Amino acid sequence: MLNHYARVGLAILLSQASAYDPIAGYIPGTDVLDHGNIDLDQAALEKSIGGKTVAAFEEGKAIYENGGNSKSVATITFDAATTSDIAKNTVFSGVGVGGTVVTATAYDTYLTGATSIVLKYSPGTCLVGSLANVTVTDGCFVLDGTVTDGKTSRDYTYALTDNKAKRTLKGFSTAVESKMSGETHANYFKDFYGVYDYADQIVTAAFDGISTIMPSFNSDYSVIGFDGREQIIKKGIVYMNVFMYAMHEFEASVEKCVPGVAFDQEQAVHAWDEGVAFFVGNLAGSTGEDNGKLVYALGNKRCKDFGTCGASGTEKVGLGKVNIDLTALFNSGRDELNAGDCVAATATKDTIEDLMYIPIIQGTLKYAYKGENGGDEKTVAEGTAFGLAVVGRINAASAKSARTIFNNMRPGVTTISASAVKDAFESVYDKLNISCEDVGGLIDKETGTYYPGMEPCVTVKTCTDRARGPKSDFTDPSSKLNGDCGDLGVLSDGMKKVFCSEGASAICPDTCAGSCGCTDDPASSFVTGTGEEYTCDDFRKVLNHKKNQICKTNKVARQACRATCQGFCPTRPFSKFNENEDESPTKSPVSSPTAPTGNDPTSAPAGGPVSLDDD
Repeated sequence: MLNHYARVGLAILLSQASAYDPIAGYIPGTDVLDHGNIDLDQAALEKSIGGKTVAAFEEGKAIYENGGNSKSVATITFDAATTSDIAKNTVFSGVGVGGTVVTATAYDTYLTGATSIVLKYSPGTCLVGSLANVTVTDGCFVLDGTVTDGKTSRDYTYALTDNKAKRTLKGFSTAVESKMSGETHANYFKDFYGVYDYADQIVTAAFDGISTIMPSFNSDYSVIGFDGREQIIKKGIVYMNVFMYAMHEFEASVEKCVPGVAFDQEQAVHAWDEGVAFFVGNLAGSTGEDNGKLVYALGNKRCKDFGTCGASGTEKVGLGKVNIDLTALFNSGRDELNAGDCVAATATKDTIEDLMYIPIIQGTLKYAYKGENGGDEKTVAEGTAFGLAVVGRINAASAKSARTIFNNMRPGVTTISASAVKDAFESVYDKLNISCEDVGGLIDKETGTYYPGMEPCVTVKTCTDRARGPKSDFTDPSSKLNGDCGDLGVLSDGMKKVFCSEGASAICPDTCAGSCGCTDDPASSFVTGTGEEYTCDDFRKVLNHKKNQICKTNKVARQACRATCQGFCPTRPFSKFNENEDESPTKSPVSSPTAPTGNDPTSAPAGGPVSLDDD
């Protein structure tokens, strides 16, 4: 039974978390408080296995298999068979162990003659299951009492151990085949491992210290100790079991969406809400700034390692950009479902699923580097957990890249090549629909710069526009200015958008899309054959006829200042004049823009150095 302080704590918790409170900035349309409580099972499990003994692992495994905090139910046995049907969700009330009134709903429909039924408690009122430390029993039905549905009273008996949890962390994986065999991402991993319940097989093998027995890519946990297996278990459950089930709920929601029907989409919205609840959990709080235990929390941790925090994705403090973007998409998807716009909701769902992998990729990269550079068993195992959680998705893009990641991150590996893992990931970013900038680079806490070899890659955008020449010329209908794609390349985003919206996009589509422009690093330099040294910032100011000659004959100049040589860095856009040294150019009608600032590949984003944490 609850002691005084536990009662106070429960009262505070219940007062702070109502069914429709925001979930890390997302406003649910239905009651998913009980779903979010699955992170309490994760927290309890982590506490148990932290003992790192056989007994501690057995305790944690019981929580994994049987739960205790989410979808709590009681199986009660009546003194006499029922004389009428009991409909699903019928509300019953009775007396609780703590002496207060307890309400619960019929878990299913029960026909006349039933001698026992299952009643589902309100979230958090009775938590037993297989929890190691049962502290919430006041809200459980008394062991021998009476329940009523308001019309009929029935005497019953049961044992405290008849209070179970219908939702478990293990069940998230064992249900994949029956619920997700038609879903794309579930099949990515089935194709790689050969089974749908790969997550449960990996986690269970880690609990038991044995090897998995799957058709392909097995992992042997007999070669690592408690330190390593603890990491496989705690991270594997969240980033494999929970991750895939959250994704499943988003898939289920769009399947339940009824096209064109507005404000009558409760089933679809509820499934969507469930996806968010499983991805975030209740421990993250209403703003997402509290400590959490599920995938959402990882995005906020890894952004500090990779400089991808904040709305810009270039900071080292605050919420992860991936989470900021996901929260916006969560809310958009809910609204699209409510409006009956199933096509838009499906597109939003697809984007969400792509972004969900980013923190797991970052985790794999972080521990690949730490593992290669003196990492102990725990460190290497952390990398293993992340790698196993993402490799199925990578395999769908490139089997070769997936093998590289698996072979470097598998349990007990003695040699790790972080550069090989990084290259494998970067080779498929475009197929994952993410970018180099989404992932960032691993930051050294001592210097605030990137670790050698772990700098962020740069997304290469395809540019097919010509900067100069008749095929690149256009006339702006409003200003009557004559320009070319090269002129657009140096304008501010706002000004470029105006020109593009008024017709320039037809001539310069890639420039308007941002794939072409003055992208040279102003400090990049080269030396001509005659000994002249130029930075790109200096070179763009050279008269055109000389600049063209140097670009034509000097390969180093073309490599160092590619955009300038292509004509995307004019100093006076929209100016037409003869570039002779004795002639003054016509004054440009558009202010000369400041040369773009280049990115030092060893310079980390602003925000100060941060440490590499262990989670």
